[in-house]
Amino acid sequence: MYLLNLDIVQRQIKAKTFVQATISTIGNRLDEIKLPVHASKSQIENISKEVQAIITEKANLRERAMKLYKN
Repeated sequence: MYLLNLDIVQRQIKAKTFVQATISTIGNRLDEIKLPVHASKSQIENISKEVQAIITEKANLRERAMKLYKN
């Protein structure tokens, strides 16, 4: 999720996207996208922990908002 939202990856996706694309060719074009994975395992772990914390916080905020709505 983190890598797919990076600007460099989003630019690649937009470059591969065509308005009149057919389903059969979309899958093939997605294989051409290069994801910039860090070489450092510790950096990957740090990013993974941060992304997990963000997802958890987002879920908690959604739950709080639903409680407000129900009350």
